[in-house]
Amino acid sequence: MNNYKKIELATWPRASHWEYYRTIVKANVAMTKKIDVTPVVEFCKQENRHFSPVMLHVICKTVNSLDCMKMFADQQGNPCLWEEIHPNFTVFHKDDETFSDIWMEYYPDLEMFEENYQKILAQYGDKKGIKVRENQPPNFFPVSCVPWISFDSVTTQTVGSTMAPLFPIIDYGKYELDHGKYRMPVSISISHAAMDGFHLAKFFEILQRNADAMKPE
Repeated sequence: MNNYKKIELATWPRASHWEYYRTIVKANVAMTKKIDVTPVVEFCKQENRHFSPVMLHVICKTVNSLDCMKMFADQQGNPCLWEEIHPNFTVFHKDDETFSDIWMEYYPDLEMFEENYQKILAQYGDKKGIKVRENQPPNFFPVSCVPWISFDSVTTQTVGSTMAPLFPIIDYGKYELDHGKYRMPVSISISHAAMDGFHLAKFFEILQRNADAMKPE
C-alpha cells in the first residue's frame, strides 16, 4: 500500500530546484482554476450516483497520474516517489459545525472506489474529532470540499512548519451554472520543491481531461 522508490539526484533534472526550495527558499506554490464539471454532473444524474465520491475519484486519478504530486523526503532528506497516494477527505457535521478527516484507500476502478467510499463513510462519517480513522498511511493527501461557495482563490499555508508539505492540498467548491456549463473552482497548494508553474498547469489540464472522460454516452 505504501511502496516507493528513491529519486537519483545525480540524474534528476530538478535536483537543483529540490535543493533550493528545501534549504534556501522554503516556499509553497498555489493556484486556483475553475474547471468544467458538466460531464461529471450529467454522469451522476444519468447513473443516479452521488457527485462527491465521483468527483473525488476524478481528483485522485489525476493526482496519482503525476509523479510530482506523489513526492516525499526520506529520513535522510532524499526525494522519493510513492507508488500511489490515498485521499484524506473531510466530512462536515451540521449539528456542531465542525468537520472530521477520514482517510480511505484509492482504487483506480470507480466502482471499487465508490463502494469503499460508502463503506468508510458509513463507518466513520458520524464520528467527531479532527482524525476519526486510525492508522492513516504516510502516503496520503488532504482534499476538502467547500460546497457553500464558489470561490475565486484559496491558499493553504502551513504556519509554523519548517517545510512546505510535499503532498498536494486540494480544495474544491460549489459548482455553478455558467453559460450552459457547470463550473467548479479547484485549488491546489504544494511545496515549490515538488511542483513549478508548468506542473500546476499540467495538473489542471489532466483534471479537465479526466472530468471530460465522464461524459455519458
